[in-house]
Amino acid sequence: MEYTILKEGVKVHSLTRSLAEYPGQSDFFEEFPLAGYLPAYYQIKIAVLNGEKAEKLSTQIMFDITPAAAIARPWVLSRPLPASNDPSFDAVLGIQYLNRNEPAKARALLESAYRRDPNSKTFALDFCRVLFAAKEYTEVKKAALPFMNDDRKFDFLQIMGETSQALGEYAEAIAYFKDDLARFGTNLLVLNAIGECYVKIGNTAEALVAYERSLQLNPNQENIKALVKSLKEKK
Repeated sequence: MEYTILKEGVKVHSLTRSLAEYPGQSDFFEEFPLAGYLPAYYQIKIAVLNGEKAEKLSTQIMFDITPAAAIARPWVLSRPLPASNDPSFDAVLGIQYLNRNEPAKARALLESAYRRDPNSKTFALDFCRVLFAAKEYTEVKKAALPFMNDDRKFDFLQIMGETSQALGEYAEAIAYFKDDLARFGTNLLVLNAIGECYVKIGNTAEALVAYERSLQLNPNQENIKALVKSLKEKK
């Protein structure tokens, strides 16, 4: 058994034990003191290796370490359902239709919820998603921009980056994508989108930085490997 703790895709601790060291051989328990770890998002991977140390089976899960000295006891909150004519019901149904790939029905319901409560971040973001799927990029920006002047903007950073990219506004897209990474941490889709935007504006060096960072996190991206090779050959 091999236990590996990673921070942003980089290994920070590893432990290997023989199955013979576990007396029950049905339940496996290990303790890892985390006192010396900085607050961040982490990943733990558990793998079963064969006699040649080749991985045969693995699983992984994310966890985070908070900078708070203590975590308060959680609150239990119960909320009554809103009235039957509340726009939230349109929003819920709209998302279901969107998930079922019925964009016309989704669009009508999500737009209804948004128009009835345009100050709702949730309704606006859902409406932006259905607009983006319909390639109505200018309308996406109209719906999202009122939320970009306060803390609500963080939920819109990725879709604003994707929208700007689709409109050919690559410098603006890069700025949104970088803000998204700074807020939410590493995201392969966002890193690859940054790389693509840099390619579009002719900045090969920065494109390679983004793509190679992406490959560090997931080296099994054959299309990104091919792009990196092509960009290096053109330098």
